[in-house]
Amino acid sequence: MMFVRKFKENDFAKNILTLLTGTTAAQIIPFAVSPVLTRLYSPDDFGVLALFFSICSILSVVAAGRYELSIVIPEKDEEAANIVALAIWISVFFALFMQIVFAVFNSGIASLLGNESISFWLYFVPLVVFMMSLYNILRYFSIRIKDFKNVAVTRAVKSAAGAFIKLGLGFAGFTSGGLVAGEVASHFFGNTSLVRNVYRRKELFSGVNRAKMVEEAKKYSDFPKFSLPGALSNALSLNLNSFFLTSLFSLAVLGQYALVNKAVSVPLTLLGSSVSDAYFQRAARERNETGSAKNAFIQSAKYLSFIAVPVFLVLFFFGNEFFAFVFGESWRIAGSYAKILSFLVAVRLVASPLSVTMSTFEKQKTSLMLTLLQLVLMVVVFVVSTVFSLEMEKFLMLYTALMTLYYVLMLVVCFNIAVKGRKNAGKADN
Repeated sequence: MMFVRKFKENDFAKNILTLLTGTTAAQIIPFAVSPVLTRLYSPDDFGVLALFFSICSILSVVAAGRYELSIVIPEKDEEAANIVALAIWISVFFALFMQIVFAVFNSGIASLLGNESISFWLYFVPLVVFMMSLYNILRYFSIRIKDFKNVAVTRAVKSAAGAFIKLGLGFAGFTSGGLVAGEVASHFFGNTSLVRNVYRRKELFSGVNRAKMVEEAKKYSDFPKFSLPGALSNALSLNLNSFFLTSLFSLAVLGQYALVNKAVSVPLTLLGSSVSDAYFQRAARERNETGSAKNAFIQSAKYLSFIAVPVFLVLFFFGNEFFAFVFGESWRIAGSYAKILSFLVAVRLVASPLSVTMSTFEKQKTSLMLTLLQLVLMVVVFVVSTVFSLEMEKFLMLYTALMTLYYVLMLVVCFNIAVKGRKNAGKADN
């Protein structure tokens, strides 16, 4: 009872639990309806969605110039309000610019992507990019005013709206349009919920003007200068496969691959983020007490390995049967992809949560260099696959080999940083 009482009195712990609840719901809802969606839509339909979403994800990273990250920093709410306005205006102009680009070069972009069926949906990319950017802006504003409950609820509402609209349109006989429409609708509902925070505090925005927005843009110019390159590199690394697979193979292949990513991302995100948050806190505490984070790193790595081994075994030995049973017989090939990727999935499950070691010891440049290396390796996979006309299975084997080496290197680098600790903290980055 004492623990419960202390927990209730701990605002920080309650905020984490509130956000975690929303994140869990947002992850579980789409996963729960996936077995139905895979029987309503074809691999080609999922391929269109994956390609569409990858384009939007990459562009949304740069839409607001990363100024949304600075909303929580100012001491005065008036300054934060001007940053919110600044970020929204930048997003509006970026979306309008992209609308012109996609209107003028629509067929050329579709041809470059290697699939004409995406052509029609390119016209909707700027709208979704703007809504994704606006969602992040409003989310950071809500975090600033400590409205964590609304952020959590919005995540769940956003996820549920998208999932059920996809279901409804699927039963109505829609093809890829149902999936894309659900994606668009999810961002609309997410923003509708968050925008109420701005309206309820509209008095904060009475002092917004162009001069103050320019002042804030100069004050926080490091965000577009330094945060943007790393974020863009990371977004490209995560989404390049969508472009590579459509260019080298087909939308159906991309759809199968996208399902594998989606199926493994839910447990990996939930387990990995939980361990990562706990490790981050303990590593920071150990750093302050001893100067290093060796013990926290080793213990967390052991725990993650304990989780990763059964994940690898299930995917490797039962991948085909699992995907065919859960998602339908037409998705059996996704299970064969999962089998090839199984070892990489296990290694990534261990390495990714421990990557916060670089943040703990302020190794931002090291983190950027690793992200750029990952991007280079992705390009190498594409070039080799193109030159030697590799089949999908060979493509995945090469991708698995290089990405596994990358995550092993990340583990070694992070372990070295954790062991040396503050002795060398910042030396390579300052």
